[in-house]
Amino acid sequence: MSPHPLNSPAAPILSYPAEDTYRPTGRATAIGLILCLAGGLLAAAIAAAGAFAWVVSKLPSWLVLPMVGQGVGVGLVLAWLFRRNKVRSSAAAVVIGIVCGIASATLFHFGLYVRNALVVRDQLRQDWRQLGMDQTPTGRQMLDQIGSHPLQLFDRTVIFPRTRHNGFLGYMMIRGTRVQVMALVQATIVAWLAVALGRQTTAKPFCEDCGAWFKPPVNAAVLPADCGGALAEAIEADDPQRVYAVHRAAGRELGTSCAVARVHACASCGKQYADVVIVASAGASRSQRVVRQLRRVSPETVTALKWEAPDPAPPP
Repeated sequence: MSPHPLNSPAAPILSYPAEDTYRPTGRATAIGLILCLAGGLLAAAIAAAGAFAWVVSKLPSWLVLPMVGQGVGVGLVLAWLFRRNKVRSSAAAVVIGIVCGIASATLFHFGLYVRNALVVRDQLRQDWRQLGMDQTPTGRQMLDQIGSHPLQLFDRTVIFPRTRHNGFLGYMMIRGTRVQVMALVQATIVAWLAVALGRQTTAKPFCEDCGAWFKPPVNAAVLPADCGGALAEAIEADDPQRVYAVHRAAGRELGTSCAVARVHACASCGKQYADVVIVASAGASRSQRVVRQLRRVSPETVTALKWEAPDPAPPP
């Protein structure tokens, strides 16, 4: 059990003026960014293939479900890549997320383009066989040419006559406004999810001295919400005695909201920072508001934050 603050010797007030507030550096190496981009594009292709297989199968799609799956898949891979390559630049995470999200949506529709080209080729082959064109050497040669160049055949017979454009661009033009709008919606959803999930990693604390990410935060103190300001000031001053005083003044009832002091520690050197957030609950929903950004704290302040008031004596 932690000692009572009144019986403990006065803890020294320690401060770290050169680094009292944690500030992200936004650093990233060129090779790290290249690896993240390459891995993200590979994930974009795999996610597009998964969404494509979902859509053309008998599984229910519910319109946006494959799109969400694409974005979550790309975003989780990017988050892992950013952490592994120690990317701390939120701007780079946003750019890479947008590029990979748009690439995944584009590859999805390119897959539909190839699929439709194969359908046209197979239909033309069937029609020629029904006419007996495969019974002559010339007919068999034509069938072989049709089978070996399905995209060119699709362009010449369907796309170019209708749009005067070839390839994937012409294909998207003949798909109509509804499909074009859905493609934009898909690209937006996938890119937004990829950016949101990836950027969360780059925003996490990182120890520049050790080159290591901080461990997940630990809730060191949970007090009533009206104590959040005083608790934040005590942490900013790195004053253990003020933290003990906030503990003594706090009531035991939290209500629907509370002030939480979280301690973030480097996984390598143990350097510690603390912040304060107000957590409010309303039914099934939960919101979180940061009161104080990460501040460097001493081990004595961390000990004070974790102190728990003794239970009151039961009535005689």
